[in-house]
Amino acid sequence: MIAMNKTIGMAAAFTVLISGTALANEPFLPKKERGFNRIDANSNGKIELAELSPVATKRLARLDVNGDKEVTADEINITLTNAIAKRRERMLQLMDQDKNGKVTQVELDKLVESMFNSADSDDDGALTIAETQAFKRGLWRKEFLGKSAN
Repeated sequence: MIAMNKTIGMAAAFTVLISGTALANEPFLPKKERGFNRIDANSNGKIELAELSPVATKRLARLDVNGDKEVTADEINITLTNAIAKRRERMLQLMDQDKNGKVTQVELDKLVESMFNSADSDDDGALTIAETQAFKRGLWRKEFLGKSAN
């Protein structure tokens, strides 16, 4: 049972690690307050079409590889393939400590333990929702990669 809980915990932590970057650029309506506030340019608590349209246009322009103001399936494929390649490299940089192109259970355990300990701000051996929300993934990643380089 403990091994299963550890595996589930590591899988959950891994999911947290890989969920940071969205690959899609299609227009969307924000579900979270942070995204909503980013689009609400005049900060009136409402998104107007005039605020949403430029955001959608900018997202679509990222897909327009050749700049012709039209997006083809091939351009979407190129964009997504490039994003996946960048994501793969970031993940390997973070998780593959011996740089052999493979992530072992030992490497994953070290990563998860470092992440957990960094988030456990009161050092009680458990994480609260407040601690997980306060966890600064980017700062931790720099610190972890810096330590692992030694």
